[in-house]
Amino acid sequence: GMQGILFLVYTAGVMFVLRTYFAGIAHRSPIGTLVVCSVLAAVGLYWLGSLQPGASPVMAFAAATLFGIGKTYFWPTMLGVTAERFPRGGALLISVMGGAGMLSVALILPMMGARIDQLGAGAALQAVAGLGVVLFVIFGGLYLYFRARGGYKAVALPPQ
Repeated sequence: GMQGILFLVYTAGVMFVLRTYFAGIAHRSPIGTLVVCSVLAAVGLYWLGSLQPGASPVMAFAAATLFGIGKTYFWPTMLGVTAERFPRGGALLISVMGGAGMLSVALILPMMGARIDQLGAGAALQAVAGLGVVLFVIFGGLYLYFRARGGYKAVALPPQ
């Protein structure tokens, strides 16, 4: 049980360092950042789920590092893209995005629990890694969509 908490604290530390000192990464290409984060989170979760008991701590921390980097920019970048592309939505739209995020957690946790009960924690992590692949397809499609239209640009509201 304690190893899981250590990985949680470690990945939270990775997120803290990256968001504090490398926040500008997501500003260069928000959709590209989401594509890369999808891949890193999926690979990291799948790798963590495939580790066998007694695996090298170095391998476990390498997998956790990939997952930590992958999850770092998801939430703030998705909120930023929402705010930039739909500025008229304001606080209501940001709240809807927050609600959608919380709903997704509420839906996936019981499924993960059932998977853990049936097949073990590794299988649950590997199954959730599949969601990263789904996000890769979605964000990859958005990336190609914006690229075909001259690149991603924030929508500016006219002055009042």
